[in-house]
Amino acid sequence: MDLDLAADLSKWVLSPFRPSDIYFPPYDADEIRGILQDRIRTGLYPGVFSVQMLDRIVEQTMESGDVRVGLDLVKRAVLNAECAARTEVVEEDIMKAYEQAKHVHLAYTIRALSADERLLLRRIAELSQEESGPLVSGAIYGRVEETPKVGYTAFSRQLRKLDSLRLVDLIRVQAGGRTSEVALRYEPEKVVQICGKRGVGGR
Repeated sequence: MDLDLAADLSKWVLSPFRPSDIYFPPYDADEIRGILQDRIRTGLYPGVFSVQMLDRIVEQTMESGDVRVGLDLVKRAVLNAECAARTEVVEEDIMKAYEQAKHVHLAYTIRALSADERLLLRRIAELSQEESGPLVSGAIYGRVEETPKVGYTAFSRQLRKLDSLRLVDLIRVQAGGRTSEVALRYEPEKVVQICGKRGVGGR
């Protein structure tokens, strides 16, 4: 959400309200398999998806971190099989579909970020293109030049949110106590492209 409750609500409301962000954990592999099995059972003939092919889609969905990718993979894989005049989905159909479906999660998630979070993600992607070594949180904080300076606590909260949404991986390192390596989970070029679609800092 772009709504900043601390800025938009009066202190008389905030004092007893004390809001906080809640991030729901992603589905695990068994939950994803159950959701996809239900869709396949409802929408397709028996035998279109073998157990092995369903397992492959579950793996790809877990890698992306969004069940919508799995649902999109099922649809695209079936369409690929139909185009090849097959009545059963094979791995080639899934891999071809994944090249398109893997960015569904990225686009939806970036669209849900606040303007500041989107700017931070874009900067991480740009630094990933510029730097040959691992990115460190402290160095990123010092180089987010396009945004108004925020405290390190707020910056760390934004990083943790990007990590919880599986846009980046935070890898704790010993140097500096709270310092973490920040690894982008997607191709930097694609992240910059999607972040820029609505304009830097746009809503």
